[in-house]
Amino acid sequence: MRIVQDRVRMQSNRVEKVRTELSSAQQTIVELQETVKNGNLNVQNQIQAILEDLQIIGQQIPSDERMNEIEQSIENVQKSVANQIIYNRDFEERIQKLEQANEDKE
Repeated sequence: MRIVQDRVRMQSNRVEKVRTELSSAQQTIVELQETVKNGNLNVQNQIQAILEDLQIIGQQIPSDERMNEIEQSIENVQKSVANQIIYNRDFEERIQKLEQANEDKE
């Protein structure tokens, strides 16, 4: 009889140990689910922030028509600078000729 009681007690201890481990495992699962939930929420927030940034960037990009206007303005400035350089060279040549003529008169 005592052997049976010892075996029942041992079996009860094993069952209690398994129940404790099961409870601990269930708590771990709940914690992991919460972690995943928080991680998903964090990812969603990051995605939303990225989408908002992209929208702001998209608003700052000029339209094709505006880009064409900008390119045309750049070309006009380049032509104007080139013409000014040519004009300045011609002007310098005229000044040198006048200086030379002035020296020749003296």
